[in-house]
Amino acid sequence: MSPSAILLSGTSLSPWAYQRNYQLYSRELIRNIDPANYHKYNTSQTIYDYLQLYQGFFFAPVYEHEHDGAFLTKQAYEAMEEGDFNKVPLMSDHDFVKSVLKFAEQLVKHSQNPYLYQFSYKGVLGFHRNQSDLIFV
Repeated sequence: MSPSAILLSGTSLSPWAYQRNYQLYSRELIRNIDPANYHKYNTSQTIYDYLQLYQGFFFAPVYEHEHDGAFLTKQAYEAMEEGDFNKVPLMSDHDFVKSVLKFAEQLVKHSQNPYLYQFSYKGVLGFHRNQSDLIFV
């Protein structure tokens, strides 16, 4: 595996990056898949098609209580503020910029000699008149 990251149109700092109401949505899913009518959902394809309605957003990561093997135990902002993250080269696109400002602030606090490179180019690209990308190395 490469010791670096490429972030496209999402980030752990975005409000939708983790699930706050996982118990509610889990219970709702169980209620919707009524065991009394399981025969309606008895093929892998039918179950897959049904779950695609949720688009994965209800199953975004959740943070868990501290225990052996715990992976995500705090909110992203909290981890960034404490410097509790892997420091690896990072490349991102323009959509990431909105959330990356807070990340850059935390990166500068916890990294020695961070190199933030910004390049811009003129012209119409997508819906933007000017485009700007950031690369953190």
